[in-house]
Amino acid sequence: MLPASLTFAAPWLLMGLAALPIIWYLLRFTPPAPNRIVFPAARLLEGLVSKERTPARSPWWLTALRILAAALIILALAGPLYNPDASALPGGRPLLIVVDNGWASATQWSARQRIMNEALRQAESEKQTIYLATSSNISPGWRPEALSADKARTMIAAMTPAPAPTDRAALAKALEAGLANTAGLNVLWLNDGIEDGGAVQLWNALQSVAKGGAITVATNALGERALALFAYIGENRQLTAKILSAGGEPRTGVVHALNARGERLGEAAFVLRPSEREAIATLALPVDLQNQVARLEIANERSAGTVYLLDSRSLRRRVGIISGDPGEGAQPLLAPTHYIEKALSPFAEISLPGSGNIDTAVTEILQRNPSVIALADIGRLVEPVETRLRKWVERGGLLIRFAGPRMEQGTDGLMPVRLREGGRTLGGALSWSTPQKLAPFEKSSPFFGLAIPADIEINRQILADPAAIASPDSIWARLQDGTPLVTSNTLGKGRLVLFHVTGHPDWSNLPLSGVFIDMLRRTLDETTVMTDDPESAPSTDVQNTTSRAAYTGDYLPPWRTLSGFGELGAPRPDTKPIAASPAAAANIKATPGYYGQPDKARAVNLMSAASSLSPALVPTGAK
Repeated sequence: MLPASLTFAAPWLLMGLAALPIIWYLLRFTPPAPNRIVFPAARLLEGLVSKERTPARSPWWLTALRILAAALIILALAGPLYNPDASALPGGRPLLIVVDNGWASATQWSARQRIMNEALRQAESEKQTIYLATSSNISPGWRPEALSADKARTMIAAMTPAPAPTDRAALAKALEAGLANTAGLNVLWLNDGIEDGGAVQLWNALQSVAKGGAITVATNALGERALALFAYIGENRQLTAKILSAGGEPRTGVVHALNARGERLGEAAFVLRPSEREAIATLALPVDLQNQVARLEIANERSAGTVYLLDSRSLRRRVGIISGDPGEGAQPLLAPTHYIEKALSPFAEISLPGSGNIDTAVTEILQRNPSVIALADIGRLVEPVETRLRKWVERGGLLIRFAGPRMEQGTDGLMPVRLREGGRTLGGALSWSTPQKLAPFEKSSPFFGLAIPADIEINRQILADPAAIASPDSIWARLQDGTPLVTSNTLGKGRLVLFHVTGHPDWSNLPLSGVFIDMLRRTLDETTVMTDDPESAPSTDVQNTTSRAAYTGDYLPPWRTLSGFGELGAPRPDTKPIAASPAAAANIKATPGYYGQPDKARAVNLMSAASSLSPALVPTGAK
């Protein structure tokens, strides 16, 4: 008797086994004896004994082997199928297949489809009604519906893992509402082994709708559970990857750093010891090479959770800082560059010139290939210096300038807006005005969402000519009376930014606050890719000269998104945009990928600094 877990795709071919006795007879059949004809010369051979003897029929063991080979061929043609879980899914009830199709299921997706097809084949042979439910991206109002075997097979073939976590709590509510009136079900739950906070709730819902039916939970082995990846700039400003695991068996692997063309730029190995849930891998890359990294991924782990996308916020920028004060080394705390350097040093590589001469300092800094240059209290640049800096900005450089007494005497053409001569003093003995405070940052500003301390006061500033401001988007920060505090404009592929106050506490206490650090970091996020190709300059490209409102309005549209397998491609039509404000976007669950314009796209990933993985809570009693 065949075991209950063994079935055949073509059982009618087993009828060929009935022909085995006939084959046995044919193999043992002896042909008739040959006619004997007397040949006179044959008497010469009389008495000779042959050393080799030919048996009249084949030996029994050879005949048995031939019969066995014929039987095995017949069984193979019948298509035997082994389903070890068949005994856990008895017939007589409708079958509910629950699939955890989140990102954590991608690495074992082929095995999941095989299990689903085997369960479907058994349900079809038992003439069971089939229900199919997934635990990720559940639409509001969705309810399970009875399916035929053909329709269920089509849905399983088209099903792919989603680039999103599971939501078992939402699925539990949908199943309880949609299957409350059924007489009972057999349930097969393909669990991905990762806890999402709703495993117990879904288990209770499955028990409720099963009403005494069999519930089988199939999950990944401990050494096959999904891994996840998060990246950040670690110690020594090196690109660091944190590998997350739900614990269990020890794991080893390699993290690859790839550029936008998919070329490997570096790699780092990691080891997860027994019961460890985190491992660190550091990629020691030169600055120029690190800035080309577009994504990190765990080798041989295909899922959206094992890919981490990088954007301009992850660049390891080299910032050159130049001051107009040649004697700043004598009193560093009073130097125009001291607070700028301290604010930028946690997330940038600072480069200082060895000369106090502006011409020599600019030449020295440009030779170090910086992505950002900050000028502190430098008024009018001489023509050769201005020309060199202009060409550098047009290739994609970011020039940040800070006001000062020298700028009150006159400026050059490397300004985002035209300035009025002289400065504005607030709260002085000869002034009718009191010190001004910062106004809330507008939505079009990259500073939008930053909290402004109430004790920040501006005592002096450089005034912009309001008639020369072509667009409100050029103003990134204002005082409460509406006068610009930070202005910006594009120049070629690069950008000009002006702080209308000094970079030290002489004109305001802004450099002493934490929001000054945040403002400079958001400003560095405006860095673009440097290029020497004049044909790629965006000054004549309509798409790239669009105002900032096109991609820093209320929402950023999707540009490229990740599939559940971690592949970057065109977004699905139903992919929703994200909020342009980083503070608002952090609270939205969005499809991982790039959002906004290609040259200023913002990366969205599944994992964050607060992410962790833990094993799914499958209650006691699950088979």
